[in-house]
Amino acid sequence: MTSLALGMAVVSANLRGGADAPQLPAPTPPLFVGAIADINYTAGEAMVPVDVSAEYSGAITSFAAVGAWPAGIGVGAGDGIISGTSAVEGVAGGLQVEAIGPGGSALSDVFSATGAIASGQARNFLTFGGSNYGAFDQISCSGDFSVKVAFSTTITGIEYLLGQESSAANYIAISPTEVKIRVSWGALTRSISGLNDGMLHELEIKRSGTVIDYLVDGVSIGTSNKSTALSLSAVGRSGSNYFTGVIADVELDNNGTVTRWDIDSGDINTEPPLVGVGDLAFVNVAADDWEEFVLDGGEWLSADYVGELYGNSGDAIDDTDFFKLGEADYYIQNVSGGLRTKDADKDINEGHRYKWGVDFHEQGGAGALSLRIHSDVIRTTIPGQYSGYCVASPAWGGCNITNAAWQAGAGHYIKFRFCTVLRVLEIAS
Repeated sequence: MTSLALGMAVVSANLRGGADAPQLPAPTPPLFVGAIADINYTAGEAMVPVDVSAEYSGAITSFAAVGAWPAGIGVGAGDGIISGTSAVEGVAGGLQVEAIGPGGSALSDVFSATGAIASGQARNFLTFGGSNYGAFDQISCSGDFSVKVAFSTTITGIEYLLGQESSAANYIAISPTEVKIRVSWGALTRSISGLNDGMLHELEIKRSGTVIDYLVDGVSIGTSNKSTALSLSAVGRSGSNYFTGVIADVELDNNGTVTRWDIDSGDINTEPPLVGVGDLAFVNVAADDWEEFVLDGGEWLSADYVGELYGNSGDAIDDTDFFKLGEADYYIQNVSGGLRTKDADKDINEGHRYKWGVDFHEQGGAGALSLRIHSDVIRTTIPGQYSGYCVASPAWGGCNITNAAWQAGAGHYIKFRFCTVLRVLEIAS
């Protein structure tokens, strides 16, 4: 009886959770065991969903997105599927997915999401110059911050991308030879060339700790060290100084608080934010400051300027004539003095960059093409498509075609195409 009573006491103690009671194992945290590939999507279109749940093991109760993801794209909390539709182009890097379970959590490897604009899609671009600019509630970038500006200019002086309306003490500026940032502690500069080539570039000023990194089209051009806050409240203006050219996108990330304007509304009063809060209020912006461009094979081509010029063997026009962009009604052969681009409704400004293309074809017979467009020279007997870029000259009023000639042949013809180009390649941000 004594042994039986003792055994029952032990069982009773174990049931009550005594010191000798068996303990349940702690929940096992999730474990990331796979890999997440970089994501590609088209801005404005639903991306192909990506299920990343299989890249983890262990008990999982939910998933979460980590990092600055493109607006409109995220990971499903209950299923781990990355999906959505984003209007934002460019590259969002440093992204991760976190799996959360009863025993803890696990982060994925780092990946990126790249958004491109589909060819044929149009958008408005705003040209700044003179006294027009955009104003916003002042943002004082302190601590860690990032400022991104997409721009295009052909001016040879200093151009002020961001600053303040009433003061020139804080600004971000560029010139043909440098990037400059100034706050109350003075100006810092980094050397680079080619920023006034008429292409659309992205400048990013990024600070981590006290280290400021200067990036152009995603490539660092140098660093400096400062900890003072950078206060900004205007796009295209710094005090009495203004920007001349296109400013397309502006993004400010102040310690994780992001405000972004894609300047494309076509409105003369305001631009609502794509991310964050606070409108960009336009000052002195007129309707003709806006122009629509069409994306064509990675290039932003001006819809207003696109035109073609056809020529057939035996046809010719006076070598001092212009051809009108958008009105392809002239023929040329053996042009010696030059043929120039001109638009009836708009001035072709000095420094505007153009893309030209020529189709050289023959249907029997021997043919040869000799063509000079500024410094580009083509001499060939091989039919095909040839293209290049030129910059409008004030001496010619546009892009000059000289010494264009080809031999007669049955059905022999050429076709020229000219259009203004805002950028050649998508920005790598």
